[in-house]
Order: sequence, then C-alpha cells, then structure tokens
Amino acid sequence: MNYVIEFDSPIASAIEDLDCEEKLYANYSGRYMYGKTCIGIVGDDVHSDLIQFISSIVSLVDKEELEEILEYFSDCKMDNMGLNSILYFPNVQLSEEFLKQIR
Repeated sequence: MNYVIEFDSPIASAIEDLDCEEKLYANYSGRYMYGKTCIGIVGDDVHSDLIQFISSIVSLVDKEELEEILEYFSDCKMDNMGLNSILYFPNVQLSEEFLKQIR
C-alpha cells in the first residue's frame, strides 16, 4: 500500500518549506524497486533536511494523521549519488496533479 501526496495536503506544505525545487526528487526508483517510483530528498545533508521536513509535518497535522504519515515515511532508504545522497521513501508518491504543478 502506498501513500499518495496530494497537491493541497499538509505534506505538500512541508515540501514547500523544504525548498523542494532543489531537494525533492519526485520520481526516484531505488534499488530493488523494479521501476516503481517514489519521492526522495537529495542533498549533502539529507538527515538535517529530513528533520526539517518531519518538523514541518508535525506542526501541520493532528496526532492520528501524523501516525499514519509516519508509518509510510518510516520505511526510508538511502543511496549515494556521488557528491550528494538521496533519502527516499519507497511507499510514498506524489499525485499526478502534484507532479504537474512542480514541473
């Protein structure tokens, strides 16, 4: 089961807080994903970016919604991309509408 981020969701606001233009990788396909895509955070300090991202989410949702969101985001993986790393979430995707908005 996947979590799909809609354009008008609290997570979309958290992505905006993260300065997503430079850090969000919208269609990453990591190891053992066999062509399936997900979102990732790219940078030289992805752990700090993740803390900022989760902090934004915490401030925007109630406890029940937070527990559901964190369930999907807790399965994260990391790949080296040369000078940067990507922290990606195999069970989290952007909606088609969201993808159109950020392209």
